[in-house]
Formats: sequence, C-alpha cells, structure tokens
Amino acid sequence: MLQPFVKVANTLMRSRTGILAWYDEPVTNAILEGINNKIKVMKRKAYGYRDDEYFNLLLLGLHDKTNAIRG
Repeated sequence: MLQPFVKVANTLMRSRTGILAWYDEPVTNAILEGINNKIKVMKRKAYGYRDDEYFNLLLLGLHDKTNAIRG
C-alpha cells in the first residue's frame, strides 16, 4: 500500500542534486528544445524534397527574427 510513496521518495532522492541545483541557478534547456522541435517540424514538411541547400537555408533562417518561421 505504501509502495508507490516509497517509489516517489526514491526517485526524489536520486534526483535531489538536480532539483536543488535549480534554486542555485535557474537555467533550463527550454529554448534549445523549442529549436529542436522547429527543426523536426521543418524536416517533416520537407519530406521528399531533393534540395538539401534550401533546407540548410531554412535552418540558418531560424534565428533571424525578420524571416522567422512561424508555426
């Protein structure tokens, strides 16, 4: 009956260093994950295209606010 609570407690104990580190320096990789997601969406949309150079140009344009890909 207490087994789920023991499992949660063990998980928290294993992760305590990372959890407590957040309070020292609140840094996440959310921006990087968002960029990776945009790249995956672009790859799905470009499936079947033969022009790799165009895909590279789209990747370079990800950071440019004036040509930002919205989606």
